[in-house]
Order: sequence, then structure tokens, then C-alpha cells
Amino acid sequence: MKRHNRFDGRDITISELTEALLRDYGKDYTRTAVVSFLDKLTEKGFVERHREGRPSYIHPLQEEEEYKRKMILENANFWFQGKVSSLVAALDSEQKITEEAEKIRRILDGVDH
Repeated sequence: MKRHNRFDGRDITISELTEALLRDYGKDYTRTAVVSFLDKLTEKGFVERHREGRPSYIHPLQEEEEYKRKMILENANFWFQGKVSSLVAALDSEQKITEEAEKIRRILDGVDH
């Protein structure tokens, strides 16, 4: 299984993750919030955590894109009873899907084949 490459394939510490979230996304999460989220990811099988000395390390078990896909499907099932059209309609009310319409058409055309 290919590892996440943001950290060159190596396991990272919680401190490194917290710093990266601030640096890359401008999100200044507390350590407690990060650990709580990691606990949920661990329960769902997306990451594992281990200790080497004092620091805890995080090891990704699935690619980021796989995580995103599963979360979108989980939310679509929960909020829209699995109806993708309802999900798209909700997104359209918040974003300019029309700007992406041609890309969406090409994706949907590929589904039929």
C-alpha cells in the first residue's frame, strides 16, 4: 500500500501534523482536537498510531483520496439517503457547479461505458 507523500512516506508525529495543518491550511488546531480526530481515523482504519519513546507517530493506512471518497459516500448516504443528485443539488446551492459542468459531463459520459 502506497503511503501518503506529504511527508516523503515517513510516519509523522502529532506535533508535525499540527504544524502542517497551520502552515498548509491556516488551521490552528489544539493538540487535543488533532488527537481526537486521529482517534476517529484510527477507529475507521485510515491511520494507525504508535509510540517510539515519548512522541506518538501516525502511519497512514489508506491514501487521502480514498479517505475523501469514503467520507463523501458516508455523508451522501446519511444526509441524502444515497441520492447523488440531491448531493449535487446541495453543492450547487453553495458553489458554482456550472463552472465545472463540462468536466462533470465528461465524468458522467464515462460512467455509461
